[in-house]
Amino acid sequence: MSETNTSIQSVQLEPAKLITCMLPDDGTDIRLMRRLKTEKGVTRVESVACRGVHHMQRAKTRRGKLPEPTFWRLLSVIVSEEQANDVFAFIYDQARIGEPEHGVMMQTTLLGATAYSIPADTPDEY
Repeated sequence: MSETNTSIQSVQLEPAKLITCMLPDDGTDIRLMRRLKTEKGVTRVESVACRGVHHMQRAKTRRGKLPEPTFWRLLSVIVSEEQANDVFAFIYDQARIGEPEHGVMMQTTLLGATAYSIPADTPDEY
């Protein structure tokens, strides 16, 4: 067995949840990332730009044409099973998900995730 295969087998996976949010492209994702790190200790977060058409958006186009897409942010957060409900509720409240035009979110179970920590002296790069 090669050294690479041996090191892969020794990685310990912990039960984890994935929280996925579609947020407006207005800086909500950056504010959430900062607060998740400082207030909840969450370090496994990523935000990527995407575009889409809101399902309730009025189509103001000619027949047969798609509405103009808008920009969104796809925020993915990996947390332990123990943290999942608390972090989900935190994001829901902070992003105001229950209000119109503030996004949508869901939570799924992962097969597992590796623990991840950032050295204390590493500067934030938002």
